[in-house]
Amino acid sequence: MGVFLLSMVLSEYMDCLPHVCGGVSKKEKLSGSLFGSSPHVWGLFSFDKEIKMKRAELDVVVLGEDLPNEGLVKGTLGTIVMVFNTPTTGYLVEFCDEKGKTIAMPVLFPAQLKRYFTIGNLKSLMVEGNYPVADPVDPDVMADLMHKVAPVEWEDKKRRVYEDIQRLLISRPDYADMFNIMDGGEYNGMTLYSLVQAENGEPAWSNIFVRNFDTRINEIYVDPNLNDKVVIGEEGISVIVYSFTDDRFEIRDKVSSDYVIESHTHFTGLLSALIEPVS
Repeated sequence: MGVFLLSMVLSEYMDCLPHVCGGVSKKEKLSGSLFGSSPHVWGLFSFDKEIKMKRAELDVVVLGEDLPNEGLVKGTLGTIVMVFNTPTTGYLVEFCDEKGKTIAMPVLFPAQLKRYFTIGNLKSLMVEGNYPVADPVDPDVMADLMHKVAPVEWEDKKRRVYEDIQRLLISRPDYADMFNIMDGGEYNGMTLYSLVQAENGEPAWSNIFVRNFDTRINEIYVDPNLNDKVVIGEEGISVIVYSFTDDRFEIRDKVSSDYVIESHTHFTGLLSALIEPVS
């Protein structure tokens, strides 16, 4: 009964719903995805009273858990299109594929979502917290790092590290764009490695080339779980990497690096997972 009543009410709001993704009509979104996939959600809303709804301000959020029935994985970006101010707060969230077509539109609770963070948000938090903020990488230097070949005198393993970092910068512009805003950074125990920062004329300890040389070219121990990945940062007991095989950003346990704590398709999803707990 609750679903039927809500369906009638939502029908009156169809023209008021912000259209975010495209590719599917509003009616198809609501009937095919909303009611067909998550009917269990509605039992937690009170429909014997007046249903209070309002349009959202198109807030972008990050899914905080897997939703296998919706075909959604943790870290997927979505857009809140409506807020339900019932005794239990809920959000109508639209998820789209890379072509902008709606793939799911479930109602979710606050605990199932995470705030969305960008590099710009991180920079603002660093400024507010009086953390040092590195200048962005000079565009000409960035172009050289992305396209110039490694020095011929370098050994093969070192050249492979250099080429993998280049490949990451070229293939993942969402990550590379960070260096147009700031050259890595440290915030509340989290470090995103830099490209060109130096201390006393030497690359900083957090230089991405230095960290990956240490990871892969090590006479004591080379971690087989990280040998084919680019390490881009760290946080406490975790290491932050990019996997070419899966084309995903991962948070792995620093000691048991075969254990993937979280995996994210988008760099912004990774940022949200890293920043929200410490912001």
